[in-house]
Amino acid sequence: MVFRYLNVLFIFIFILSAAVQYNDPEPLRWIVIYLAAAIVSLLFAMDRITWKPAALLCVISVVWALFIIPDLTTSGFRHIFSDVQMMQHGTEAAREFLGLLIVAGWMMVLTGKLIKIKKKNRNV
Repeated sequence: MVFRYLNVLFIFIFILSAAVQYNDPEPLRWIVIYLAAAIVSLLFAMDRITWKPAALLCVISVVWALFIIPDLTTSGFRHIFSDVQMMQHGTEAAREFLGLLIVAGWMMVLTGKLIKIKKKNRNV
């Protein structure tokens, strides 16, 4: 039961994350990744999805995060919450990196749950 509430929380987090991307220099790709995560989470809540879309979104997020690593700086992580205006490029990269890791992490959790459900249904 707790997992269902946690999933609903992530749906709202991903929708909110997509909504605040309007002022990003490249808003479309961020809106797409966050809305895709929200949709996968919503479909999971409705029992209308297999493990493959969640796994694919996890892989996409991890690969994308790997491409951001060269832009990361220690000062970016140090100022991740204090630098509201994102005057430093490292701060933006750190926030993007963490956002992608959140998407990847939750998609990994959903993938594991969906595979477990599939195995359980196969054994019934």
